[in-house]
Amino acid sequence: MQSPNKVKKKYPELNNLWLGLFVDILGFYIIIPYLPSLMITYKTTPLVIGLLLATNAIFSLFSAPMWGRLSDKYGRRPILLIAETGTCSAFLILAFSNSLFLLFVARVVDGIFGGNYPITKAIITDSVPPQDRGLQMTNIGVAHTVAGLVAPALGGFLSVFLIFGPDYPLALPGLVSAFLSFLTIIITFFFIKGIMA
Repeated sequence: MQSPNKVKKKYPELNNLWLGLFVDILGFYIIIPYLPSLMITYKTTPLVIGLLLATNAIFSLFSAPMWGRLSDKYGRRPILLIAETGTCSAFLILAFSNSLFLLFVARVVDGIFGGNYPITKAIITDSVPPQDRGLQMTNIGVAHTVAGLVAPALGGFLSVFLIFGPDYPLALPGLVSAFLSFLTIIITFFFIKGIMA
């Protein structure tokens, strides 16, 4: 039988990290319901729309090692705050995009500032003992999967509300995502330091 202390050892303080990671991944998937209409609106091809979806991941692939090195040098929390601020900015650009070019800019910015994933892994490595680390690393995949399920549904629901008219089709999902991202910045500022301590 496990001791009470071991049973309670679930690292609830890491929930702050999962929220930040969830919001970061949300930005990748939330535009999926809009892709067919964007192709019609901007009179473009499936190839261009596919590149629009992939741009985020492409830039994240190349920027992730940079975020890891920066967090090693300057600390996890300040670099995580910078990454989350960049993600929030990308969502705002997405919200006020009225051209295909601006949509690409939003995706590029979101990809470049996609530091949540590598920094979250680094924080887990720093703060969780080896015997419990595997489960917490698995939660990264859980956050990714949940975001992949929620984001398209959320985007589809919000797509019917053109709050700034048809010229800004992603205004509401962009603003909702920016608001959630801003909350993660506040949470990181006040609580992530405690995790690392």
